[in-house]
Amino acid sequence: MAVRFVVFCIFFALGLGRVLDVSAAPPGESVQAGEIEIEEIKKEQWDPKKQAQERLQTWFTEMRRYSESGGTGEVAPLSDEGISYLSTLYLYCITQFGPCPYILDTLLESDLQDARIKGETKCSTLSKFWKTWLASDLESRARYLLSIGAGTAIAEFNLRERPKYLQCKQTVAGLIADPAATKARYGPQGTTTVAISKTIKLFGEVRTKELDIHKAVGLSH
Repeated sequence: MAVRFVVFCIFFALGLGRVLDVSAAPPGESVQAGEIEIEEIKKEQWDPKKQAQERLQTWFTEMRRYSESGGTGEVAPLSDEGISYLSTLYLYCITQFGPCPYILDTLLESDLQDARIKGETKCSTLSKFWKTWLASDLESRARYLLSIGAGTAIAEFNLRERPKYLQCKQTVAGLIADPAATKARYGPQGTTTVAISKTIKLFGEVRTKELDIHKAVGLSH
């Protein structure tokens, strides 16, 4: 009985050693069945960019649900990495399609929601967005990348429409004070819901095509 037990332990130890010693197989040789093959773990499972995109997709989905339901409930603030990504997505969008106010409206809604819940207007989301925009010198890059036609449209938008996103606190205060304007933002066809849906559509196209928007606008990332 003791001999059998010793033999069993030896075989068990040898088997365990084969499982744990993954690097023992010479390069180029296939790994034996039962061994752990780290290479089989898909790289995308550990890709930080794709992980960040998944988190951003979740935030978009929650924001649209919030807007469709009439602006009730609460959605966690957008992370700094999400804001950074959206600053690049916004640059990509305006250089490809002209004015993209729906991205700014999506960010504005986050600040409007925060102000309604907390009773004070901080506009931390759009504030971080514009700080990132300037710190990364995206304003200058936008002027460089825009064609003459698109540049004219963007210049007009920046003059007439962009100030309400730059002066976020004033805009949010005005929306809160105007029930009719607030009501028009929500529901399945509300202006905010439409804006978020357009942002999700653009984001989805970028992901489906596996576009590197940072490279597309000349940024190393």
